[in-house]
Amino acid sequence: MNRYALFAFVLFAFGFNTSACATSNLVSLIEALDHKIQRSIQQKKLVGCAVAIIADGKIVHLKPYGVRKIGQKLPIDLMTAFQLGSLSKPMTALVTAVLKQKSNLDLDTQLNAHFSWLNPQTTIKHLLSHTTGYPRAGWNNKIETNYTHERLLVDLSQAQQSTPGQTYDYHNVAFSLIERVLERLYGHSFCQLCQKTLFQPLSMRTTTCGYAGFEATKNKAWPHQKTKKGSLTLSKTLSKYYHLHVPSAAGVNANITDMAQFLMFCLEGSAPLLSKEELSAYYIPLIETPETTRTYKSVSTDVKSYYALGWRVLLTPTKRIVFHGGWLKGFMNFIAFLPDQKIGIVMLTNSESGFTRNECINFLMSIN
Repeated sequence: MNRYALFAFVLFAFGFNTSACATSNLVSLIEALDHKIQRSIQQKKLVGCAVAIIADGKIVHLKPYGVRKIGQKLPIDLMTAFQLGSLSKPMTALVTAVLKQKSNLDLDTQLNAHFSWLNPQTTIKHLLSHTTGYPRAGWNNKIETNYTHERLLVDLSQAQQSTPGQTYDYHNVAFSLIERVLERLYGHSFCQLCQKTLFQPLSMRTTTCGYAGFEATKNKAWPHQKTKKGSLTLSKTLSKYYHLHVPSAAGVNANITDMAQFLMFCLEGSAPLLSKEELSAYYIPLIETPETTRTYKSVSTDVKSYYALGWRVLLTPTKRIVFHGGWLKGFMNFIAFLPDQKIGIVMLTNSESGFTRNECINFLMSIN
């Protein structure tokens, strides 16, 4: 029996690890979420899903649901790969964090030595926090129409840039400048750096960066898009241009087993890679994101959302939630955790639905 099969057997044979539950209501919240997911699949609001929940340094829930493709019987399992979309950004930030610790990479280093056309004040921090001063309008369309990374950079060099650090605008291309910076400093491709710096040390053994790895994976979920009538339909193609041209922003692929390891790392740290204290620097709010605050007004009447370094942060009077969503044609994914209570959740789905975001945030807001 291999490592993953044994892992699955233990979890499903013995159920929730209640000894790890840090709160009185965690088990009941997990059971309620489990019921909601199963019901949503029965009602065809979701096609497939995989969930991992961590509490006090232990996996307390790890479970797949549904199928890889609508109309087929191949089930989602613990090894089924999903395209993560923007869940790639927190990984990119933590790759940068590890390199900072290993080689004294300075996040405040000005980047015009790498890109002469950048405002001289632009730093790595500005890239990772979406505060470069570039407006995002129109740039995703360029990615989706197969502009190469080189062409994207040429166009960016000709775009208007305001003073870095003053405004927030979620910009996949500006974020992806981190790839060239790290490649020039360390002599490896960005995807190689991800493998060497983060995936291998965390035993994320099947996580891939870029399109080729996902395309070659036999056990993968297929994307399902929402029709105008609200039903889910199988996408005819896989998304690949984000993977090919801006992998740091949206080009990582992983299964729920590996994502559980990543979430554990985010909550606990892993010596000598990064300590919990070193990780916490990437969870500090840097700039408010009003449009995201409006999204979560239903969570609390007193809520504010911020962007940190590769992560979003939601602040309410009683909770600090570090999180990020990931949308890519036919996939909707979410990772979120309470760093102070050491509880987190990651949910991967191959369906376009707000279910992942809503249920993950509601789950953490309901923790005692």
